[in-house]
Amino acid sequence: MTRQRPNLEGLTERIVPAISLKFVSGNLTICAVPANVANNLTLTQSATDGKFTVTDGGQSAGPYNVRGNITIISSNAGDTINIELNRGAAGGFAIPGFLSINSRNGADTINITGDATNGGRISGNVILATGFANDTVTMSGGGDLLSIGGAISANFDSGLDTFNMGSTANSSSVITGKGVSLYRANSVNIGNGTDPVTINGSVCIDNTLDYGLTNATNVGIISSITQARIAGNFVYNGGTQTDTINLFGTVQAAPGKNSVINMGQGTNTLNINADIGAASASDLIVTGGSGIDDVAFNDDTVISNDVIFSLGNGANLYGFNSTFAVNGDFILNAGNGDDNLGIFAGAIGGNLTLSLGNGDNGFTFASLTNTTGAAQSASCHDFTYTGGDGDDTIIYDADSGAVENMLTVYLNSGSDVFDGTQSATDSYLLGYIALGLDVDPDNVIFRSALAGVTDIEEIFPNDTVTAV
Repeated sequence: MTRQRPNLEGLTERIVPAISLKFVSGNLTICAVPANVANNLTLTQSATDGKFTVTDGGQSAGPYNVRGNITIISSNAGDTINIELNRGAAGGFAIPGFLSINSRNGADTINITGDATNGGRISGNVILATGFANDTVTMSGGGDLLSIGGAISANFDSGLDTFNMGSTANSSSVITGKGVSLYRANSVNIGNGTDPVTINGSVCIDNTLDYGLTNATNVGIISSITQARIAGNFVYNGGTQTDTINLFGTVQAAPGKNSVINMGQGTNTLNINADIGAASASDLIVTGGSGIDDVAFNDDTVISNDVIFSLGNGANLYGFNSTFAVNGDFILNAGNGDDNLGIFAGAIGGNLTLSLGNGDNGFTFASLTNTTGAAQSASCHDFTYTGGDGDDTIIYDADSGAVENMLTVYLNSGSDVFDGTQSATDSYLLGYIALGLDVDPDNVIFRSALAGVTDIEEIFPNDTVTAV
Protein backbone atom coordinates (compact mmCIF):
# COMPACT_ATOMS: atom_id res chain seq x y z
CA MET A 1 0.00 0.00 0.00
CA THR A 2 1.34 3.37 -0.99
CA ARG A 3 1.36 5.94 1.82
CA GLN A 4 0.60 9.50 0.83
CA ARG A 5 2.92 12.07 2.35
CA PRO A 6 1.31 15.26 3.75
CA ASN A 7 1.64 18.28 1.50
CA LEU A 8 2.49 21.53 3.34
CA GLU A 9 1.88 24.78 1.53
CA GLY A 10 4.81 27.11 1.91
CA LEU A 11 4.96 30.82 2.48
CA THR A 12 4.99 32.84 -0.69
CA GLU A 13 6.29 36.40 -0.36
CA ARG A 14 6.62 38.76 -3.27
CA ILE A 15 8.00 42.28 -3.07
CA VAL A 16 7.04 44.89 -5.62
CA PRO A 17 7.65 48.64 -5.26
CA ALA A 18 5.98 50.04 -2.11
CA ILE A 19 4.14 46.85 -1.06
CA SER A 20 4.87 43.49 0.55
CA LEU A 21 2.76 40.43 -0.28
CA LYS A 22 2.32 37.26 1.75
CA PHE A 23 0.32 34.28 0.56
CA VAL A 24 -0.19 31.62 3.24
CA SER A 25 -2.74 28.79 3.30
CA GLY A 26 -4.83 30.45 0.62
CA ASN A 27 -4.93 33.84 2.42
CA LEU A 28 -3.45 36.90 0.72
CA THR A 29 -2.04 39.79 2.81
CA ILE A 30 -0.76 43.01 1.26
CA CYS A 31 1.10 45.65 3.29
CA ALA A 32 2.51 49.05 2.36
CA VAL A 33 6.33 49.27 2.55
CA PRO A 34 7.30 51.95 3.45
CA ALA A 35 4.18 53.23 5.22
CA ASN A 36 4.48 56.86 4.05
CA VAL A 37 4.48 56.27 0.28
CA ALA A 38 1.13 56.46 -1.52
CA ASN A 39 -0.09 53.27 -3.16
CA ASN A 40 -1.97 52.90 -6.42
CA LEU A 41 -3.04 49.35 -5.83
CA THR A 42 -5.27 47.15 -8.01
CA LEU A 43 -6.40 43.58 -7.37
CA THR A 44 -7.82 42.02 -10.52
CA GLN A 45 -9.67 38.71 -10.52
CA SER A 46 -9.39 36.58 -13.65
CA ALA A 47 -12.58 35.61 -15.47
CA THR A 48 -11.08 32.27 -16.53
CA ASP A 49 -9.70 30.80 -13.28
CA GLY A 50 -10.73 33.25 -10.53
CA LYS A 51 -7.15 33.97 -9.46
CA PHE A 52 -5.98 37.43 -8.35
CA THR A 53 -3.20 39.56 -9.79
CA VAL A 54 -1.79 42.42 -7.70
CA THR A 55 -0.56 45.58 -9.44
CA ASP A 56 1.09 48.60 -7.84
CA GLY A 57 3.12 51.30 -9.55
CA GLY A 58 3.15 49.44 -12.85
CA GLN A 59 4.60 46.29 -11.27
CA SER A 60 2.55 43.10 -10.94
CA ALA A 61 2.64 39.94 -8.84
CA GLY A 62 0.61 36.77 -8.93
CA PRO A 63 -1.68 35.23 -9.89
CA TYR A 64 -2.82 33.96 -6.48
CA ASN A 65 -5.46 31.27 -5.99
CA VAL A 66 -7.15 32.82 -2.96
CA ARG A 67 -9.08 30.21 -1.00
CA GLY A 68 -9.58 32.28 2.17
CA ASN A 69 -9.29 35.97 3.03
CA ILE A 70 -7.74 39.08 1.51
CA THR A 71 -6.22 41.64 3.88
CA ILE A 72 -4.82 45.00 2.74
CA ILE A 73 -2.95 47.48 4.94
CA SER A 74 -1.93 50.52 2.91
CA SER A 75 0.07 53.64 3.68
CA ASN A 76 -0.42 56.86 5.66
CA ALA A 77 -0.45 58.78 2.38
CA GLY A 78 -3.32 59.20 -0.06
CA ASP A 79 -3.91 55.72 -1.48
CA THR A 80 -6.04 54.43 -4.33
CA ILE A 81 -7.20 50.84 -3.90
CA ASN A 82 -9.20 49.10 -6.61
CA ILE A 83 -10.73 45.66 -6.06
CA GLU A 84 -11.91 44.34 -9.44
CA LEU A 85 -14.00 41.20 -8.91
CA ASN A 86 -15.13 38.70 -11.53
CA ARG A 87 -17.45 35.74 -10.89
CA GLY A 88 -16.57 34.24 -14.26
CA ALA A 89 -18.97 33.20 -16.99
CA ALA A 90 -20.44 30.42 -14.81
CA GLY A 91 -20.71 32.68 -11.74
CA GLY A 92 -18.60 30.45 -9.52
CA PHE A 93 -15.63 32.66 -8.59
CA ALA A 94 -15.44 34.77 -5.42
CA ILE A 95 -13.31 35.89 -2.52
CA PRO A 96 -14.20 32.85 -0.38
CA GLY A 97 -13.58 34.58 2.96
CA PHE A 98 -13.56 38.20 4.07
CA LEU A 99 -12.08 41.33 2.52
CA SER A 100 -10.37 43.61 5.06
CA ILE A 101 -8.90 46.98 4.06
CA ASN A 102 -7.11 49.32 6.47
CA SER A 103 -6.10 52.31 4.37
CA ARG A 104 -4.70 54.15 7.38
CA ASN A 105 -4.33 57.94 7.25
CA GLY A 106 -4.39 60.05 4.12
CA ALA A 107 -7.11 60.96 1.63
CA ASP A 108 -7.85 57.47 0.34
CA THR A 109 -10.09 56.17 -2.45
CA ILE A 110 -11.37 52.60 -2.29
CA ASN A 111 -13.33 51.09 -5.17
CA ILE A 112 -14.88 47.62 -4.92
CA THR A 113 -16.56 46.70 -8.20
CA GLY A 114 -17.89 43.72 -10.07
CA ASP A 115 -17.13 42.95 -13.69
CA ALA A 116 -19.41 44.61 -16.24
CA THR A 117 -20.41 41.22 -17.66
CA ASN A 118 -19.97 38.68 -14.87
CA GLY A 119 -20.30 40.80 -11.72
CA GLY A 120 -18.38 39.93 -8.55
CA ARG A 121 -18.80 38.24 -5.19
CA ILE A 122 -17.28 38.34 -1.69
CA SER A 123 -18.55 35.38 0.31
CA GLY A 124 -17.63 36.78 3.74
CA ASN A 125 -17.66 40.18 5.39
CA VAL A 126 -16.24 43.47 4.11
CA ILE A 127 -14.31 45.29 6.87
CA LEU A 128 -13.04 48.81 6.19
CA ALA A 129 -11.00 51.31 8.25
CA THR A 130 -9.91 54.50 6.50
CA GLY A 131 -8.16 56.61 9.14
CA PHE A 132 -7.79 60.39 9.19
CA ALA A 133 -8.43 62.69 6.16
CA ASN A 134 -11.19 62.75 3.53
CA ASP A 135 -11.84 59.22 2.28
CA THR A 136 -14.20 57.79 -0.34
CA VAL A 137 -15.46 54.22 -0.57
CA THR A 138 -17.50 53.09 -3.58
CA MET A 139 -19.11 49.66 -4.00
CA SER A 140 -20.71 48.94 -7.36
CA GLY A 141 -21.84 46.13 -9.58
CA GLY A 142 -20.03 47.81 -12.46
CA GLY A 143 -22.73 46.67 -14.87
CA ASP A 144 -23.75 43.38 -13.27
CA LEU A 145 -24.41 42.11 -9.75
CA LEU A 146 -22.05 42.75 -6.82
CA SER A 147 -22.86 40.20 -4.12
CA ILE A 148 -21.59 40.39 -0.53
CA GLY A 149 -22.33 37.22 1.45
CA GLY A 150 -21.70 38.76 4.88
CA ALA A 151 -21.94 42.17 6.50
CA ILE A 152 -20.29 45.48 5.59
CA SER A 153 -18.67 47.55 8.34
CA ALA A 154 -16.71 50.75 7.82
CA ASN A 155 -14.97 53.01 10.35
CA PHE A 156 -14.09 56.28 8.64
CA ASP A 157 -12.63 58.02 11.69
CA SER A 158 -12.16 61.79 11.22
CA GLY A 159 -12.43 63.77 8.01
CA LEU A 160 -15.15 64.41 5.44
CA ASP A 161 -15.82 60.86 4.33
CA THR A 162 -18.10 59.37 1.68
CA PHE A 163 -19.65 55.92 1.33
CA ASN A 164 -21.33 54.99 -1.97
CA MET A 165 -23.09 51.69 -2.59
CA GLY A 166 -25.01 51.20 -5.80
CA SER A 167 -25.12 54.95 -6.31
CA THR A 168 -23.45 55.45 -9.70
CA ALA A 169 -25.18 55.65 -13.07
CA ASN A 170 -24.00 52.19 -14.16
CA SER A 171 -23.92 50.64 -10.71
CA SER A 172 -26.21 47.69 -11.44
CA SER A 173 -27.50 45.67 -8.51
CA VAL A 174 -25.76 45.28 -5.14
CA ILE A 175 -26.93 42.71 -2.60
CA THR A 176 -25.61 41.94 0.89
CA GLY A 177 -26.23 38.83 2.94
CA LYS A 178 -26.23 40.82 6.19
CA GLY A 179 -26.34 44.43 7.33
CA VAL A 180 -24.33 47.62 6.79
CA SER A 181 -22.70 49.51 9.71
CA LEU A 182 -21.04 52.87 9.07
CA TYR A 183 -19.19 54.91 11.67
CA ARG A 184 -18.52 58.62 10.98
CA ALA A 185 -19.56 58.53 7.31
CA ASN A 186 -20.50 62.10 6.47
CA SER A 187 -21.95 61.45 3.03
CA VAL A 188 -23.82 58.16 2.53
CA ASN A 189 -25.41 57.22 -0.78
CA ILE A 190 -27.12 53.83 -1.06
CA GLY A 191 -29.24 52.71 -3.99
CA ASN A 192 -29.27 56.06 -5.82
CA GLY A 193 -28.16 54.58 -9.15
CA THR A 194 -30.05 52.93 -11.95
CA ASP A 195 -30.47 49.48 -10.36
CA PRO A 196 -31.78 48.26 -7.00
CA VAL A 197 -29.79 47.62 -3.84
CA THR A 198 -30.88 44.93 -1.38
CA ILE A 199 -29.45 44.79 2.16
CA ASN A 200 -30.45 41.60 3.97
CA GLY A 201 -29.95 43.10 7.40
CA SER A 202 -30.09 46.45 9.17
CA VAL A 203 -28.45 49.74 8.18
CA CYS A 204 -26.78 51.53 11.11
CA ILE A 205 -25.11 54.93 10.63
CA ASP A 206 -23.44 56.60 13.63
CA ASN A 207 -22.11 60.16 13.36
CA THR A 208 -22.40 61.17 17.01
CA LEU A 209 -18.67 61.97 17.29
CA ASP A 210 -18.51 64.14 14.17
CA TYR A 211 -18.37 67.54 15.83
CA GLY A 212 -18.90 70.53 13.56
CA LEU A 213 -19.38 68.50 10.38
CA THR A 214 -22.34 68.41 7.98
CA ASN A 215 -23.81 64.98 7.29
CA ALA A 216 -26.05 63.78 4.45
CA THR A 217 -27.56 60.31 4.06
CA ASN A 218 -29.44 59.36 0.90
CA VAL A 219 -31.06 55.94 0.67
CA GLY A 220 -32.91 55.08 -2.55
CA ILE A 221 -34.69 57.42 -4.95
CA ILE A 222 -37.85 59.34 -4.14
CA SER A 223 -39.73 58.05 -7.18
CA SER A 224 -39.57 54.36 -6.19
CA ILE A 225 -39.87 52.60 -2.84
CA THR A 226 -38.41 49.42 -4.36
CA GLN A 227 -35.05 50.85 -5.48
CA ALA A 228 -33.52 50.34 -2.03
CA ARG A 229 -34.62 47.41 0.14
CA ILE A 230 -33.49 46.94 3.75
CA ALA A 231 -34.51 43.64 5.32
CA GLY A 232 -33.73 44.84 8.87
CA ASN A 233 -34.06 48.21 10.57
CA PHE A 234 -32.77 51.69 9.73
CA VAL A 235 -30.87 53.31 12.60
CA TYR A 236 -29.26 56.76 12.35
CA ASN A 237 -27.43 58.88 14.93
CA GLY A 238 -26.61 62.41 13.82
CA GLY A 239 -23.89 64.83 14.83
CA THR A 240 -23.76 68.34 16.23
CA GLN A 241 -24.32 70.29 13.02
CA THR A 242 -26.64 69.88 10.04
CA ASP A 243 -27.91 66.37 9.28
CA THR A 244 -29.96 65.59 6.19
CA ILE A 245 -31.61 62.17 5.92
CA ASN A 246 -33.50 61.11 2.80
CA LEU A 247 -34.99 57.66 3.35
CA PHE A 248 -36.65 56.34 0.20
CA GLY A 249 -37.28 52.62 -0.10
CA THR A 250 -38.58 49.56 1.73
CA VAL A 251 -37.46 48.90 5.29
CA GLN A 252 -38.90 45.51 6.21
CA ALA A 253 -37.74 45.76 9.84
CA ALA A 254 -37.03 42.94 12.25
CA PRO A 255 -39.98 41.73 14.36
CA GLY A 256 -40.11 43.50 17.71
CA LYS A 257 -37.45 46.04 16.75
CA ASN A 258 -37.77 49.65 15.63
CA SER A 259 -36.27 51.97 13.07
CA VAL A 260 -34.74 54.82 15.08
CA ILE A 261 -33.53 58.17 13.76
CA ASN A 262 -31.74 60.49 16.19
CA MET A 263 -31.04 63.61 14.14
CA GLY A 264 -28.80 65.18 16.77
CA GLN A 265 -28.23 68.86 17.42
CA GLY A 266 -28.30 71.44 14.66
CA THR A 267 -30.63 72.27 11.78
CA ASN A 268 -31.80 68.89 10.50
CA THR A 269 -33.93 67.60 7.64
CA LEU A 270 -35.74 64.25 7.46
CA ASN A 271 -37.54 63.33 4.25
CA ILE A 272 -39.26 59.93 4.07
CA ASN A 273 -40.92 58.15 1.17
CA ALA A 274 -40.73 54.57 2.37
CA ASP A 275 -42.58 51.46 3.44
CA ILE A 276 -41.25 50.94 6.97
CA GLY A 277 -41.96 47.74 8.81
CA ALA A 278 -43.33 45.99 5.74
CA ALA A 279 -42.93 42.54 7.29
CA SER A 280 -43.60 43.24 10.97
CA ALA A 281 -45.24 45.56 13.47
CA SER A 282 -42.28 47.93 13.77
CA ASP A 283 -42.24 51.54 14.98
CA LEU A 284 -40.53 54.59 13.54
CA ILE A 285 -39.01 56.69 16.33
CA VAL A 286 -37.53 60.11 15.48
CA THR A 287 -35.72 62.42 17.91
CA GLY A 288 -34.56 65.95 17.18
CA GLY A 289 -32.33 68.33 19.09
CA SER A 290 -32.29 72.00 20.00
CA GLY A 291 -32.09 73.26 16.41
CA ILE A 292 -34.78 73.65 13.76
CA ASP A 293 -35.94 70.28 12.46
CA ASP A 294 -37.71 69.86 9.13
CA VAL A 295 -39.58 66.56 8.78
CA ALA A 296 -41.74 65.34 5.90
CA PHE A 297 -43.65 62.25 4.78
CA ASN A 298 -44.26 61.77 1.07
CA ASP A 299 -47.25 60.15 -0.65
CA ASP A 300 -45.96 56.55 -0.73
CA THR A 301 -44.97 56.44 2.94
CA VAL A 302 -46.52 53.60 4.95
CA ILE A 303 -45.52 52.87 8.56
CA SER A 304 -46.60 49.42 9.75
CA ASN A 305 -47.10 50.38 13.40
CA ASP A 306 -46.51 53.57 15.43
CA VAL A 307 -44.75 56.84 14.61
CA ILE A 308 -43.23 58.76 17.52
CA PHE A 309 -41.66 62.21 17.02
CA SER A 310 -39.79 64.05 19.80
CA LEU A 311 -38.44 67.17 18.17
CA GLY A 312 -37.39 69.46 21.00
CA ASN A 313 -37.32 73.25 21.01
CA GLY A 314 -37.20 75.42 17.92
CA ALA A 315 -39.51 76.61 15.17
CA ASN A 316 -39.75 73.22 13.53
CA LEU A 317 -41.04 72.67 10.00
CA TYR A 318 -43.37 69.94 8.84
CA GLY A 319 -44.50 68.39 5.57
CA PHE A 320 -47.45 66.09 6.29
CA ASN A 321 -49.56 67.38 3.39
CA SER A 322 -49.41 64.05 1.58
CA THR A 323 -51.38 60.83 1.30
CA PHE A 324 -49.24 58.84 3.74
CA ALA A 325 -50.50 56.13 6.07
CA VAL A 326 -49.61 55.00 9.60
CA ASN A 327 -51.20 51.75 10.69
CA GLY A 328 -50.69 52.41 14.40
CA ASP A 329 -50.56 55.62 16.46
CA PHE A 330 -49.05 58.93 15.36
CA ILE A 331 -47.49 60.82 18.29
CA LEU A 332 -45.75 64.17 17.91
CA ASN A 333 -44.16 65.98 20.85
CA ALA A 334 -42.51 69.32 20.10
CA GLY A 335 -40.80 71.73 22.47
CA ASN A 336 -41.07 75.47 22.77
CA GLY A 337 -41.19 77.39 19.51
CA ASP A 338 -43.61 78.11 16.69
CA ASP A 339 -44.73 74.77 15.24
CA ASN A 340 -46.91 75.02 12.15
CA LEU A 341 -47.86 71.61 10.82
CA GLY A 342 -49.83 73.06 7.93
CA ILE A 343 -52.15 70.58 6.21
CA PHE A 344 -52.19 67.13 7.77
CA ALA A 345 -53.76 64.52 5.46
CA GLY A 346 -52.38 61.27 6.87
CA ALA A 347 -54.52 58.19 7.33
CA ILE A 348 -53.83 57.10 10.91
CA GLY A 349 -55.06 53.65 11.87
CA GLY A 350 -54.70 54.34 15.60
CA ASN A 351 -54.72 57.55 17.61
CA LEU A 352 -53.38 60.96 16.59
CA THR A 353 -51.73 62.79 19.50
CA LEU A 354 -50.14 66.22 19.09
CA SER A 355 -48.40 68.19 21.84
CA LEU A 356 -46.78 71.26 20.30
CA GLY A 357 -45.58 73.15 23.37
CA ASN A 358 -45.33 76.90 23.87
CA GLY A 359 -45.41 79.12 20.80
CA ASP A 360 -47.77 80.13 18.02
CA ASN A 361 -48.75 76.74 16.61
CA GLY A 362 -50.94 75.79 13.66
CA PHE A 363 -52.60 72.65 12.36
CA THR A 364 -55.13 71.82 9.63
CA PHE A 365 -56.81 68.40 9.69
CA ALA A 366 -57.90 68.07 6.09
CA SER A 367 -58.43 66.06 2.93
CA LEU A 368 -55.97 66.24 0.05
CA THR A 369 -55.53 65.23 -3.58
CA ASN A 370 -51.91 64.35 -4.34
CA THR A 371 -49.91 64.91 -7.51
CA THR A 372 -51.12 61.63 -9.07
CA GLY A 373 -54.78 62.51 -8.50
CA ALA A 374 -55.32 60.22 -5.50
CA ALA A 375 -57.56 61.74 -2.83
CA GLN A 376 -57.32 61.06 0.88
CA SER A 377 -58.84 62.59 3.99
CA ALA A 378 -56.98 62.84 7.27
CA SER A 379 -58.36 60.23 9.63
CA CYS A 380 -57.70 58.60 13.00
CA HIS A 381 -59.40 56.81 15.89
CA ASP A 382 -58.93 59.34 18.71
CA PHE A 383 -57.54 62.85 18.17
CA THR A 384 -55.84 64.63 21.09
CA TYR A 385 -54.30 68.09 20.77
CA THR A 386 -52.44 69.96 23.52
CA GLY A 387 -51.23 73.51 23.02
CA GLY A 388 -49.06 75.69 25.25
CA ASP A 389 -48.60 79.37 26.00
CA GLY A 390 -49.10 80.98 22.63
CA ASP A 391 -51.68 81.51 19.92
CA ASP A 392 -52.81 78.20 18.45
CA THR A 393 -54.95 77.78 15.34
CA ILE A 394 -56.67 74.47 14.60
CA ILE A 395 -58.73 74.03 11.46
CA TYR A 396 -60.87 70.91 11.12
CA ASP A 397 -61.53 70.35 7.41
CA ALA A 398 -61.97 66.61 6.98
CA ASP A 399 -64.55 64.16 5.73
CA SER A 400 -67.41 62.94 7.87
CA GLY A 401 -66.26 60.44 10.46
CA ALA A 402 -62.57 61.30 9.98
CA VAL A 403 -62.16 61.17 13.77
CA GLU A 404 -63.67 57.79 14.43
CA ASN A 405 -64.13 58.04 18.18
CA MET A 406 -63.17 61.04 20.33
CA LEU A 407 -61.79 64.55 19.86
CA THR A 408 -59.96 66.11 22.83
CA VAL A 409 -58.44 69.60 22.54
CA TYR A 410 -56.61 71.56 25.26
CA LEU A 411 -55.87 75.03 23.88
CA ASN A 412 -54.35 76.41 27.13
CA SER A 413 -53.09 80.01 27.30
CA GLY A 414 -53.10 82.41 24.39
CA SER A 415 -55.53 83.74 21.81
CA ASP A 416 -56.53 80.46 20.23
CA VAL A 417 -58.79 79.49 17.33
CA PHE A 418 -60.66 76.25 16.68
CA ASP A 419 -62.51 76.35 13.34
CA GLY A 420 -64.75 73.38 12.56
CA THR A 421 -66.88 75.03 9.89
CA GLN A 422 -64.86 73.85 6.90
CA SER A 423 -65.63 70.15 7.39
CA ALA A 424 -68.26 68.20 5.49
CA THR A 425 -71.86 69.30 6.10
CA ASP A 426 -72.71 66.03 7.83
CA SER A 427 -69.48 65.94 9.84
CA TYR A 428 -69.68 65.73 13.59
CA LEU A 429 -67.19 65.49 16.43
CA LEU A 430 -67.77 63.64 19.67
CA GLY A 431 -65.42 65.15 22.18
CA TYR A 432 -64.16 67.85 24.48
CA ILE A 433 -62.62 71.28 23.87
CA ALA A 434 -61.05 73.26 26.74
CA LEU A 435 -60.28 76.89 25.93
CA GLY A 436 -57.80 77.40 28.77
CA LEU A 437 -57.85 79.16 32.13
CA ASP A 438 -56.73 82.56 30.84
CA VAL A 439 -58.14 85.94 29.91
CA ASP A 440 -56.85 85.87 26.33
CA PRO A 441 -59.71 85.84 23.80
CA ASP A 442 -60.35 82.45 22.21
CA ASN A 443 -62.59 81.82 19.21
CA VAL A 444 -64.39 78.52 18.62
CA ILE A 445 -66.62 78.27 15.57
CA PHE A 446 -68.29 75.06 14.45
CA ARG A 447 -71.29 73.59 12.66
CA SER A 448 -74.47 73.49 14.72
CA ALA A 449 -74.49 69.69 14.52
CA LEU A 450 -71.58 69.71 16.96
CA ALA A 451 -73.55 71.41 19.71
CA GLY A 452 -75.08 68.24 21.08
CA VAL A 453 -72.01 66.02 20.97
CA THR A 454 -69.04 68.28 21.79
CA ASP A 455 -68.40 69.57 25.30
CA ILE A 456 -66.79 73.02 25.26
CA GLU A 457 -65.45 74.18 28.63
CA GLU A 458 -63.31 76.87 30.29
CA ILE A 459 -65.22 79.61 28.51
CA PHE A 460 -64.34 83.05 29.87
CA PRO A 461 -65.98 86.43 29.04
CA ASN A 462 -63.39 87.27 26.38
CA ASP A 463 -63.99 83.99 24.56
CA THR A 464 -66.35 83.51 21.62
CA VAL A 465 -68.15 80.26 20.83
CA THR A 466 -70.29 80.26 17.69
CA ALA A 467 -72.38 77.59 15.98
CA VAL A 468 -73.26 78.14 12.31
